[in-house]
Amino acid sequence: MVTLTFRNIDATPADPVSTWGVEGLATALDRGEVEHWAAILRALERDTTGRLQAQVRQAIDVTQSPGVRALMTRALARLDDPEGWDVTRDVRRAVRRSGLSQGEFAERVGTSRTRLNSYVTGAQLPSARVAARIHRVGAQVARGTSDVEPRPQPNNNGDAHL
Repeated sequence: MVTLTFRNIDATPADPVSTWGVEGLATALDRGEVEHWAAILRALERDTTGRLQAQVRQAIDVTQSPGVRALMTRALARLDDPEGWDVTRDVRRAVRRSGLSQGEFAERVGTSRTRLNSYVTGAQLPSARVAARIHRVGAQVARGTSDVEPRPQPNNNGDAHL
C-alpha cells in the first residue's frame, strides 16, 4: 500500500479530515486508498456545519478518478436526501431478493425496465403507489405467489396505472 502524503499544506493524513482543506481532500481522492475515502465519508456524516461538504464538492470537481468522483457524489446525495436513499435502498433490496432480472421485475410491477433501473440507481424516486407495488411484488415473489394480481399496463411515462 502506498503511503498518502500531502504537499504544500500543514495537515497530514493522520490529522482529522476536517483539517485537510480542499487540497488535502483532492489529494486523498486522487491518490488515497479505501481507508482514506472511508475516513472522508465518516467525517461527512459528522459534519454539522456543511463546511466539509462544501470542501468535498470542490475536491470532487478536480479529482481525476471517475470512480471516486461517483462514490463521493453519491455519498453527498445521500446526505442531502437520506429519505430518498432509503427508498432507493428498499427498491434495490426488493429486486435483489426477488431473484428476478430487472426486466422481469419491472414487468410484474407494471413499469419499464429503464424506469425501474432509474429507481434502483436513485436517479428517480417512484411515486408512493409504485413504491407500494414494488414492495408488494417483491413480497409476492419471495412467497412464491407472484402472479396473484393482474399486471397493470404502463402509461405514457412508463409507470403503471394503479
